[in-house]
Amino acid sequence: TCYNDAKSTNWDATLAALKSMAEKAVPLWLVLGGQPRGFGEEPSDEFKKYIRENVEMVLVIGAAQSFVQKMLSHDTKVFLAENLDGVVAKVAEEKFSGTLLFSPAFPSFDQFKNYVDRGNTFKSKINEIDWSKL
Repeated sequence: TCYNDAKSTNWDATLAALKSMAEKAVPLWLVLGGQPRGFGEEPSDEFKKYIRENVEMVLVIGAAQSFVQKMLSHDTKVFLAENLDGVVAKVAEEKFSGTLLFSPAFPSFDQFKNYVDRGNTFKSKINEIDWSKL
């Protein structure tokens, strides 16, 4: 099951989206990343704890990749997907069958016009997957 929360542009919004996944199928994978702001980039201890306890893998896209990897690699597996094509490739490669949450926590301007474009691109890429073969 895939959820599109492309509008999420900060850690608090992403944490709220994660918490809303509590009753969903496991494992839970989270797609994070985008354009760093240059301030307030560090996730809270609460966010890291939630990731550690509930998220099997974080797939990271965009310019924030190395930063997110550094911040979260001690809490869960982190995969540098680069972009949404990389996310789709990893989902297919791993034959993923859980909950995929796209809640980036960063602005979209490094790869997209805006969060709407980012969300539409996510939907389009997810719809390209032949889920029956996973």
